[in-house]
Amino acid sequence: MPSLINSNAAVPAPVGLLTEAKSKIVLVNKSNKLPDDYTVSLKKLPDGTNYADMKAYDAMCSMLKDSRKEGIILEVCSSYRSVERQKELFEEDMRALVRKGYSYLDAYDEVARETMPPGYSEHSTGLAFDIVALDYQMLNEKQERTPENQWLREHCAEYGFILRYTEEKTDITGISPEPWHYRYVGEEVARYIMDNDLTLEEYWEEVKQNG
Repeated sequence: MPSLINSNAAVPAPVGLLTEAKSKIVLVNKSNKLPDDYTVSLKKLPDGTNYADMKAYDAMCSMLKDSRKEGIILEVCSSYRSVERQKELFEEDMRALVRKGYSYLDAYDEVARETMPPGYSEHSTGLAFDIVALDYQMLNEKQERTPENQWLREHCAEYGFILRYTEEKTDITGISPEPWHYRYVGEEVARYIMDNDLTLEEYWEEVKQNG
């Protein structure tokens, strides 16, 4: 995969990256299942509904608070989902397509374009959040044009978050664009990824190449 990183910049990689892979920069996608022994330590966000892993909790609270000071009111509409809940959602979407005449395999492939199979969703890490504008909570392309989303794109890395699925990198992530989906990876890694227009997959490749 071609590198998009400034060759003069050092790739921020924590000491013992393989151990850290079970922490805040764990890679979970269609090719990388969440480790069976992965554990989360959850705390309810101030909205009283959503949960965040403790590794992301303070950063998320700070981002929500600071954005509000600037007149930007963000709404976390989805956060932690257990593997069991992810399975329910995935199978529910599949059944809807099968009822429309899709074969089982075609229904699976279609649903997997936008919904991760159970065990392969970042939401099960407690580090992934769907964030929308308070006054526009639809998960569609219009979300990208809201002032709230523009603020997130500009400032998310300051709090350790990255925009996870972009239109330009669909061929790498394998997921349709989701301008509302943000992932916590820690400030140093987030700044590096966002400054260099990388996906988390590309970042991992660079880390491996740099030993």
